[in-house]
Amino acid sequence: MAALTGKTIVVKSHISQTYYPIEMGEPPPAERRARTDDSVSRRDVLKTTGVGLTAAAGLAGCLGGDTATGGMRLGYGGVPMEVQTGLPVGYFGATSTATLGTSSGLVGYWPLDGTGSVATDAVGGNDAAIRGTPQQGVPGVFDSGAYDFAGGDADYLAVADAGALRPPKISVGGWFRTDSGATQQTLLQKADALFGASGYSLEVQTDRSLRAHVAVDSGVARVNPWGVPTTAGTWHHILLTWDGSSLALYLDGTEISRDDSQSGDIVHSDRPLFVGRGDNGYTTYYGMEGRLDDLRLYDRALSPEEVAAVAEGPPEEEELTTTEEPTPTTTTAEPTPTTTEEPTPTTTEAATPIPNDELGEAGYGAYGYGGLID
Repeated sequence: MAALTGKTIVVKSHISQTYYPIEMGEPPPAERRARTDDSVSRRDVLKTTGVGLTAAAGLAGCLGGDTATGGMRLGYGGVPMEVQTGLPVGYFGATSTATLGTSSGLVGYWPLDGTGSVATDAVGGNDAAIRGTPQQGVPGVFDSGAYDFAGGDADYLAVADAGALRPPKISVGGWFRTDSGATQQTLLQKADALFGASGYSLEVQTDRSLRAHVAVDSGVARVNPWGVPTTAGTWHHILLTWDGSSLALYLDGTEISRDDSQSGDIVHSDRPLFVGRGDNGYTTYYGMEGRLDDLRLYDRALSPEEVAAVAEGPPEEEELTTTEEPTPTTTTAEPTPTTTEEPTPTTTEAATPIPNDELGEAGYGAYGYGGLID
């Protein structure tokens, strides 16, 4: 395995069904790869399998499970990856194929797990500035952290305008959990105004309705589904996709609304991407009362199957068995005595004397070839 250090492999995510190049680091000892007492959590797996990792991402060592970079870990513990090239089968519970795929198209990924002065973009480097005092590190989906925007429109994140935030096609969204039935809770907005003539946005309109919009060449595509569960206190996954001719909105992996009335590329706003807050372009603001987690932005429209896989999250970690040295046992019981029976005596008849001649004792008889010859 050490010969692989510094080489690049390609892995296939079983969650997003996409392919990532990763630089190899030193593997851990075999006994570490077999253990599960400090293995990755389900949320760590989600991050690993949903993020477009690159060889330059500083992940050397992560394949062994000994090193974590930005909350992303690879290695033992049931990571649902499939090795495509460069790595022997079984290095971290994978199967081998020889087929290469295309890039995932993930250009922005904000795990919202850590704490600090910025919310890290683990893929594109477009970190979000933190405004106000949202609570960091609160319980999120899949056993990890999230941000709580309990302060209303005073607490939010702002990602400066960048090329990665302006794709002609898009998939954008993440996990949300409202803490009340308040109306107009903006999840994210990168637009001149909420539902304006440029950009895109996602909003929890009421406790039973959602809104989303994308401004494109021909006009504005909008959806406003009613009678959908936005249930306060419950985590939901929401994702908007635009493929050039259709706006689709998904909730918990299922399409709930679609607008096919427009076409063309997205007409973008040069304003920041706001997370947890929207506005009307002037002085009215719409905050988030609840939690957000694991926000993603792709430069393509994910397929329904891909959306469902992302919303489903990772499979439960496989329980691996720790190999331990057997504990020696000492036998203290006295062995059960065994009785050896005396053999029944047999009577051996006296042999007929053999003449001491060349065909007798000194000849064939002595060497088992014959006996007496009359």
